[in-house]
Amino acid sequence: LYSTKDDVGWQVFWSTPNTCFVAHNGKYDQKFLKYQFGWDVRVDFDTMLAHYCLDERKKTHGLKQLARQYLNAENYEAKLIQPHLGKPPSMENVPLPLLYSYAAWDVAYTARLRKIFEQQLKDEGLYDWPFKNVVMPFANAAVQMELDGVAVDSLEIKAAQGKFSTAL
Repeated sequence: LYSTKDDVGWQVFWSTPNTCFVAHNGKYDQKFLKYQFGWDVRVDFDTMLAHYCLDERKKTHGLKQLARQYLNAENYEAKLIQPHLGKPPSMENVPLPLLYSYAAWDVAYTARLRKIFEQQLKDEGLYDWPFKNVVMPFANAAVQMELDGVAVDSLEIKAAQGKFSTAL
């Protein structure tokens, strides 16, 4: 990995307008890269958020479960990672070749889920609105919002609580 946001190759890679950057729960990675390296990266298609648009019920939208449900994937995390975690569990205990395989399966299943979910969103009339025009732009904007936090006026909250409690 490059350690500076000033690296020209990095800037060219992420500023390529005709490339679709796909992730699963991309905001997690975006926040890490922004905090650790100062890199502003965009995600154009997030398979977790696409699945939320297709099925907003409260259940897991995790990559491993979706890969099993839609792609009949085996539990590659249990096979590659869990036997090596140790006590206390730490990814540092997992041999690098296994981490590479694990990451490769994540990438492969995310890419395959993107094709499935993109077609489902289009079939259900959800692709342009809300997914591409509301959900994805907000998800990208939320990265910096979550890193910055939100200022809260506690005095104003107390005043509002007083107003609302007397109105009931």
